[in-house]
Order: sequence, then structure tokens, then C-alpha cells
Amino acid sequence: MASFFSKLFGGSKDPKEEKDNPYLGLRQLVFDLHKPEFAKKYGFVKDQIVGFVMDATTSKGDSYTVVSTFDHSASLYTSTGGGFLGSGQREEGAQASKELLELSNYFYKEFKNVNKFTLPSSRHVKFYIVVSGRVIGSEEFLEDDLGNGRVPLSPLFHKCHELISVIREYDEKDPTNMHKQQLNLTAEDAPSCE
Repeated sequence: MASFFSKLFGGSKDPKEEKDNPYLGLRQLVFDLHKPEFAKKYGFVKDQIVGFVMDATTSKGDSYTVVSTFDHSASLYTSTGGGFLGSGQREEGAQASKELLELSNYFYKEFKNVNKFTLPSSRHVKFYIVVSGRVIGSEEFLEDDLGNGRVPLSPLFHKCHELISVIREYDEKDPTNMHKQQLNLTAEDAPSCE
């Protein structure tokens, strides 16, 4: 059986070179949640946190994205075409997703308004908080600095990796069904920025 990470990084696509790369499209769907039509559709209020994104790029230049959304959905996908959608539909995934959104609220002031959602450079990580009405982003950090607690946003990095662990455990238990989970979106319990 293929390992979890070999399934994720089995290809070698560069998302920056492919105009219609599904990886970039999936990322964009999360960033689009800040738009007014979603606020109206789901009843978001101003400054409500509706999504969280962690982007990381490996030493080989492959990128992966961890996503948590207002309905406690959780996903992990990669620039090489691998990924897992709908992990928040299971209790442990929903709880990890909810905790990540709640934690992001404590670091709100570390982020700045952004209009571009660039991927980080090799061995670096970037975070984004999707807020009703806008997207705010962090600067780029070395993955090693985040992992070893040398920057203020390290707790977000560790919480994202807890979510990755939950996703990995799901895959080990049932490697064929995770991506088939149905998403049911509601705006309940989504935190707001303070």
C-alpha cells in the first residue's frame, strides 16, 4: 500500500505553470468565501471568520494546502493532484477544523489585508484567514521556525498539523471513501474577528 505522503505527492505538477490546475481552483474557492454573495447566501456577518488556509511548499517545490471552513469542513490538497476533501464531515475532523478556526482568531492582528494569494517559496509556509468581506494573510515563514516555535504563529502551524494527522488517520482506516463525503454548509458557530 502506498504511504499517505506518496499518495499526496505522487505527481510533479507545478501549479504556477498550469493555467487550469485544479489545485489552484480549489484554493480559490476558499478565498472566494469573502465575497458579498457568500455573505448573503450563508448569512455571514461583517468580520466573521469563514475560512482558514495554510499553504506550504516542500524543498522539492511541491505545495500543499490545509483548509478549514466555517462549517468545520476540512481538506488537504496538493499541487501534484493529491488530496482529501470533506474530512470535517467526521467528528474528529470537524472538531480539529473548529479548533483551528477558533485559534486563528487569536492571531488576527498578525495578518494584513491581501488581494493576492501567492504560494510560499521552498520550505516556507503562509497563512490566510478568510473573513466575510476580505482576506488577510501572514508573511512567509520558514517551516522549521514554525515547527520549532520560533515565531508567534507557530501554534497555528501545529494545529494545522494536528488536522493533517486526523486526515491521515481517516485515510489509513478507509482510503477509498474520504473524498466522497458530502459537504453541508451552514454559517453556525463560525467565529468572528475581534
